[in-house]
Order: sequence, then structure tokens, then C-alpha cells
Amino acid sequence: MIAQWQIEQFHQQGFLVVEAVLSPAEIAGLQQDFDGWVAESRRHGEAWGATEDGRPPLRP
Repeated sequence: MIAQWQIEQFHQQGFLVVEAVLSPAEIAGLQQDFDGWVAESRRHGEAWGATEDGRPPLRP
């Protein structure tokens, strides 16, 4: 649980650092997922996909 001062800090600064929330195994799994997304994105030369609300990607 976070403390009231952390909530206030979040409202003032827009972020909150909470240490030791994930285990090393969870972090490793997330890193593996992220590495896969990066590798997949390198196979595309332009924006692709759609946003969660169905809008097409921005074009440069």
C-alpha cells in the first residue's frame, strides 16, 4: 500500500517510484516481452497497426 505522502507526490510531480514491486523473475519476463516487441518493430519500415481506439498510426 502506498502512503498519503506518495499520493501527494504523485499529484505534484506526475509520477511515483515504488521499489521492489516486481520480483526478478517478473522483471525478466517483462524484459523478454519488450525485447520481442522491439525485434518485431525492426521488421517494419513504417508505422503500422492501429491505436486501441481504432485510429490509424500517425504518418511522418
